[in-house]
Amino acid sequence: MEEVYNPKRGVPSKVVADVKRKISNIVYSVNMFKIGSTGDYHQRIKYYERKGYDKMYVVYETSSLKYMAEIESELNAYYKDWETNINYNKGLGGPAPSKQVEKYYVYVVIQY
Repeated sequence: MEEVYNPKRGVPSKVVADVKRKISNIVYSVNMFKIGSTGDYHQRIKYYERKGYDKMYVVYETSSLKYMAEIESELNAYYKDWETNINYNKGLGGPAPSKQVEKYYVYVVIQY
């Protein structure tokens, strides 16, 4: 699975528009995509590779669990009606990481 690591950093209200633009360009012509968050994106890459995804883009990085949840929730709400979005939580986000970590990531996985 290919990995693209070029995350935005900062306060969600200041970077979310750029992150949305980036994601819109990424998912414009894919069969399906999913937005998620994690405290260990290397582990997530392995998981999605087993699920048959082609590429993971890390689009946001922060040391704040609150910021990670805020960005993920806003992105899932924004993309919830896109036909190719297969995030079944559609704006709710998943569970928070179960342990405190140094960095949190928001990502997009795609399948061509």
